[in-house]
Amino acid sequence: MDRSAAGVQASSGAALTSSVRSGTRVVWSSRCRLIATLVLLVTASTLLLHVQPVAWRRQVPVAPGPTGRQVPVAPGPTGPPTGVPSTAPGPALTPQSSTTLQWAPQNTSASVPPIQTGHRTRKPDSQSHRADAAAANATVCPKAPLLTVNGGGRLGNKLCQYFTLWAEHRANFSNTSVWVAPKMAGEFSRLFGGSRSIPALSASCRPQRLVPVRMDDIAARLRQGSDVCIGGGVCNVEGFARHRAAMLAEFPWREELASAAAARLTVAAQRHACNVSSCTFIGVHMRRTDYSDWIKRRIRGTPVGTEYFQCALSLCRQRYKGAVFIVASDDIKWARANILGEDVTLAADLAPPGSLADRAAALDMATLSLCNHTVMSYGTFGFMAAFMAGGDIVVPTGFSENEHMVTDGAIRAGLPVTLLHYRTCRTVPLSQRTPYRGLALVISCDMG
Repeated sequence: MDRSAAGVQASSGAALTSSVRSGTRVVWSSRCRLIATLVLLVTASTLLLHVQPVAWRRQVPVAPGPTGRQVPVAPGPTGPPTGVPSTAPGPALTPQSSTTLQWAPQNTSASVPPIQTGHRTRKPDSQSHRADAAAANATVCPKAPLLTVNGGGRLGNKLCQYFTLWAEHRANFSNTSVWVAPKMAGEFSRLFGGSRSIPALSASCRPQRLVPVRMDDIAARLRQGSDVCIGGGVCNVEGFARHRAAMLAEFPWREELASAAAARLTVAAQRHACNVSSCTFIGVHMRRTDYSDWIKRRIRGTPVGTEYFQCALSLCRQRYKGAVFIVASDDIKWARANILGEDVTLAADLAPPGSLADRAAALDMATLSLCNHTVMSYGTFGFMAAFMAGGDIVVPTGFSENEHMVTDGAIRAGLPVTLLHYRTCRTVPLSQRTPYRGLALVISCDMG
């Protein structure tokens, strides 16, 4: 073979080898594309399987939960929600009415329910949850400035504070948003039926610029745009007494309390051999415990003792026929030893049903509120019982440099008050009382 023929053969062999290699690369490239396509299809299918339950959940009808939030109806084992026909799974929810946006967070301390996504469980993104909560708050919370009242103290304080806010709002601040603390509203709901005209402030709407002030500073602070709380143990009797019927209509005792209180009076009447209709029930309230120190510090006084109550009971026996005294106190041991008489019955001896054991103080107030007249010492508990009862009110005087705020307010309001000197048994003309001088101290507001 000559050199030219060998060169041609070598060239042809190289070309064939190159062609084979190129074909191999083409085959492998096609296989790679096929494999990549299969991987993409498997991945897409997996994602669709995980996303599908979320899309289904958006079409599930919702039902109100026990606390007002919207709870999805549980889906049945084969697809449609339980109880909903398979041909009508319910209307699809628009984004504006989805379960997330319908939820109104009435209790921000409650744990957030997890969102079910296929076989996995994940908690909602904290940022989106905060956005949803902010959106709900924007529609629920009142506009500033906000007017509220200190919700601290016990039942007598709370009633006085609510009545004061009620009257101030109607008389002077009708264009201002007015709310009460959730704790105060909860206490009222536990003891009273019906509904109150002043709503509870949602726990998610806590005031941001809350300023505790005295009564005469309210208007100025509201003009500054501050959220205002009427501070201290306020009880503006002169301001709210004229609205008595309207306010008491918002506070009917719950049926179990009203029935137990009426049963107490029936038993007391039987003990004293008179009919409920012919007895004249005199509610007697003696406040001691924490008040003994309060009187010394705040109004520079001396707690009243046995002499005052014996004088007050004697006065009522002279005034009213068939007097029967129902005594309640936060120191029942002292009352048993010092408020004496055959016509005296201690409310604590008229045992309430076991179901009311946790509401014993409220039952005492309900019992006193059914009486015809009242003998009291001092404090908002005894006064609110007398205010509800609506009869004559006998109160002590002369035991302090300052007249008690509630007593002075009741006299200014024109309520039927009798001032009885705490030691001499002498009735004192209302014009000779020592006027109450307001104290500058304003305690922080309890908005729990």
